[in-house]
Amino acid sequence: MAKSLFRALVALSFLAPLWLNAAPRVITLSPANTELAFAAGITPVGVSSYSDYPPQAQKIGQVSTWQGMNLERIVALKPDLVIAWRGGNAERQVDQLASLGIKVMWVDATSIETNCQCVTSTGPLESATG
Repeated sequence: MAKSLFRALVALSFLAPLWLNAAPRVITLSPANTELAFAAGITPVGVSSYSDYPPQAQKIGQVSTWQGMNLERIVALKPDLVIAWRGGNAERQVDQLASLGIKVMWVDATSIETNCQCVTSTGPLESATG
């Protein structure tokens, strides 16, 4: 498990070079994705409800709940990337974001291993759509 977590952190760290001059504007749509982003050194600009770890995640504006996401708020935050959870985010809403030109990376958060596979199998740029 520690090996898988290490691979996920290494994979997410590849997001950093995408934004050399500015901090990446990442939105996470699940608590697990919020934790992975922080572990990779990325502070999201928007998070889902129940994103409470690390503690500073609680101070970030919420853009989604278990009932759905606030598309207007997400668009207003001008994200570079939205990290969506395949098991918990409505595909229809996430597709709307992609249709607006927002890059989306789907993560199947059934285990740490599948998170690693999702991020490392195609790389951050190739797994983003939009």
